[in-house]
Amino acid sequence: MIENRFQRGVSFTDPQQIIGSKVKHTVKAGDVIQANDICLVCRNDSVLIRASQTGLAIVTTGKALSDGAIGDEIRIQNSKSKRIIDGVITAVGEVSVKY
Repeated sequence: MIENRFQRGVSFTDPQQIIGSKVKHTVKAGDVIQANDICLVCRNDSVLIRASQTGLAIVTTGKALSDGAIGDEIRIQNSKSKRIIDGVITAVGEVSVKY
């Protein structure tokens, strides 16, 4: 266990925050899981792309072109149009875009 004052970077205390994510390297039982230990969206993963404004929501699928954690901006390829767009990771396997 590491005291908060010695903790560096983003760590997770609630398992619900990272269920469904993938571990990038070995993490032992009892270790603090940090943002750089996992990817909530990993390169080549299929992701849900959400674009919404007041009264309108568009949802489609795409392929992640890089790894990332919540709040990271990554590039995604839309599965239907094949366009490459930028989006922000909002959950495991989910990205939001602005239009």
